[in-house]
Amino acid sequence: MRARLLPTVVALGLALAALGVGLWSLQRIFGRERADAEAAVEARRLLLEQYALTSLAGTLAGRLEASAGDRAAALADPLVGDDGLYLWREGAQALPRRWAYAPGDATPAEAVFRAARAGEGRSGEDPRAERAGLAAEIVAALVAGDDAAVERAMRGLLAHRARFRLDAAFDLPLTLGVLDRFLADGRPDPGLMRALLHDGLTDRQGTHLDGLQRALLARRDAFTAADFDFLARRVVAQSVVAGAPTDAFEARAAAAPAAGLPFADVDAPSLVAGGAWYVAPQEGEARAGVAVALPALLAELTAEMRGRGLLAPTTPSRRRPSSAPPCAASPCASARPPSRPPAPRPPAPGAPRRPSTPPARPSRCCWPASRWARRPGASASSS
Repeated sequence: MRARLLPTVVALGLALAALGVGLWSLQRIFGRERADAEAAVEARRLLLEQYALTSLAGTLAGRLEASAGDRAAALADPLVGDDGLYLWREGAQALPRRWAYAPGDATPAEAVFRAARAGEGRSGEDPRAERAGLAAEIVAALVAGDDAAVERAMRGLLAHRARFRLDAAFDLPLTLGVLDRFLADGRPDPGLMRALLHDGLTDRQGTHLDGLQRALLARRDAFTAADFDFLARRVVAQSVVAGAPTDAFEARAAAAPAAGLPFADVDAPSLVAGGAWYVAPQEGEARAGVAVALPALLAELTAEMRGRGLLAPTTPSRRRPSSAPPCAASPCASARPPSRPPAPRPPAPGAPRRPSTPPARPSRCCWPASRWARRPGASASSS
C-alpha cells in the first residue's frame, strides 16, 4: 500500500516544490519591478528638484540684478526709499540706511535758524561769521525793500556756500532761516526757491549744492531729534509755499533708522533670514541683497511647472461644499430640525401607563420641496 502511494507523494512534493519556486520567482519579479518603479520615481523627483532649484536660483538672481538700479538711486539720492534693498561696502552697511540723532535734547540749530531769520550777524572774520553777515545783509535788504540789494546779497550767500562747506549743524539752519524770511517778506523767484529746496543748484564752476531737503536728510545725524523735527517742519512749509514736492521728503524724514543686517559674511548666493532676503557677493568685499517673498515665488514656480506638465495638476476636492439648504431664506431657517425623541423606558411594574406623545412634525417650510410639489391635476384650493 505504501509502495503504491510513494509515486503520488513524490509527485505532490515535486509539484509543491515547483509551485514554491514559481512563487519565489514571481515575488522576485514583483520586487524588481517595484524597485525599478521606485528608482524611476526617485530619479524623476531628483530631476524636478534640480529643475526647481535652478529655476528659483535664476529668478532670484534676476531680482537681484533688477534691483541694482534701485540701489544706485538710493545711494545717490537721500529722497529715494531703500525698503527691501541691502548693500554692504567699505566695511559698513550702506543700505538700508543706518543713522542716529545727535545725543541730548538741546536745540542749537533752532537757535541758529531764529538768529538768521532775525538778521543777527556774528563778529569775527572766520567763514561762519562771514556767512552770518551775508544772511544779515539779506534780512536788512528785505526790511528796506531794496530788491537789488536782496539779489546781490543772495548771490553772495550762494557763492559763499559753494566756496566754503561749513558743518551742516550751522549751514542748514542758517540758510533755512534766511529763506523763511525771504518767503515772508520778499518776492522770491519760484524756480530759484524750488532749486534751493529740492532740485539743487550748480554754479558756473560746476560746483553743485544739494537742495535743502536732500542735505537735511543726508546729515540728520548732525542734529538732535528735536532740532531735526523743527527743521523738517520748516523745510516742508517752505517747499509748499515754493511749489516744491514734499511727499518723498516727508516719507524719508518720518522713517525710522534701519537695523543692522548680519549678511556681511555671506560667501555665496544664498537665501538668508528665513528666506526673506537674497544676498550675493559682489566685487571686492561688497555684498548686495534684495528682499523677496519666498512663498509667492514658490507658488509661481509651482504654477509654471504644472503649466509645463512637470507636476500633476491639483486634484479638486470631492467634498460637498457647505452651502445653505434651499429653505435658508425662510424664517425657520435658523431653527434646528427636530431630533428623534429617546426611546421610552418600560414602565415599572404596577405603574399606570402614560399615553405616548406623538413626535413633533417638522416645520412645513423646512421640509423638502418634493413634499410641496403639486400633484398633477390638483387644484390651487387643494393646497
